[in-house]
Amino acid sequence: MNVKYCLCCCSLIPILLAGCTPSPKILEDIQLVQIFGYDYVNSEEFEGTAGSSNIPPGEQSMPVNEVFSATGKTSKRIRQKIQAEAARPIVVGRVGLVIFNQELAEHGIENQIDNLQRNPSIGRKLLLVVSKEKAKDIIDSTYSQSDSVSQYLIDVVEQNLEQTIPNVNLH
Repeated sequence: MNVKYCLCCCSLIPILLAGCTPSPKILEDIQLVQIFGYDYVNSEEFEGTAGSSNIPPGEQSMPVNEVFSATGKTSKRIRQKIQAEAARPIVVGRVGLVIFNQELAEHGIENQIDNLQRNPSIGRKLLLVVSKEKAKDIIDSTYSQSDSVSQYLIDVVEQNLEQTIPNVNLH
């Protein structure tokens, strides 16, 4: 009886687990956000800006920077508004840098950081930065480097971490 029970369980487990695998995400079909910024609007709302790079089809194609921005009371509401303006599904699994405007940081960023910590798709190597400039202006700028704006900003912060700034991450 025990052998039949074990064989039955062993044959059912793979069948049950097969339905639990996530669907694959093809890079050309999603909008992969690499950088995110928050700016102060007023005591009740803040502005969120997502930076993404998209490489169009072709052999010699350069990355095209795309910036999405929305205002809301919560990070979730901002993500919903950004998703509504994007042509493809927004995926935040590759976010490497989050910029907070200094004015927002002075009013408190606990809710935004808590939201980042609770999001299972965001990795632990996320870098947090407070800037004097508006995060939207930094993300929406053009830099002379051939990389995407998102990757350029991440590289600048990582290079400074190695040279002058203490090493920190989201945790």
